[in-house]
Amino acid sequence: MITKEANLSIRLDKLERQLNFWRVLVVLSVFVCGVSIDTQLRASPTRIDATAVVAQEFDLVNPSGRVTARLAPLPDNPDSPYLALKYPNDQAAISLGVESGSGSSFSLLSNDGHPRVLLGEHADGPAISLYDEDDKLRVAANAKGQATQIAIYDKNTKRIWVVPSN
Repeated sequence: MITKEANLSIRLDKLERQLNFWRVLVVLSVFVCGVSIDTQLRASPTRIDATAVVAQEFDLVNPSGRVTARLAPLPDNPDSPYLALKYPNDQAAISLGVESGSGSSFSLLSNDGHPRVLLGEHADGPAISLYDEDDKLRVAANAKGQATQIAIYDKNTKRIWVVPSN
């Protein structure tokens, strides 16, 4: 017959074995979770190949999260798409847009947002304008119907040379 002390000792040994089992299981679970989290944090973004991506706005961001380019409709005209490539100071450097009423335009801008080259296509013909560092119009060319011309301006925006069409 087993005495009470022997029975208690057997039960205590069994309880200690179960406690050790659960300790090992908890340590292994924490280790597996840590490895899984580390793997997810180090994983590169998943590449998705698709035939179409649909969104109202696209932002291209650099590794630090700064928006370097944006493709979105104009805020005041949702039917007019607009693409802007940006300088590090968040000013547009190149813009390309289509306005539903007036036509398309292409602009090269200085790093403070002032125009340098404006190219526009309108119902009555294309036009190009070149600006100097003081935001003054220096060269303008347009091919609007019968009034095609090229004009060159001085620093005071006074026309100094005009080439009219034939």
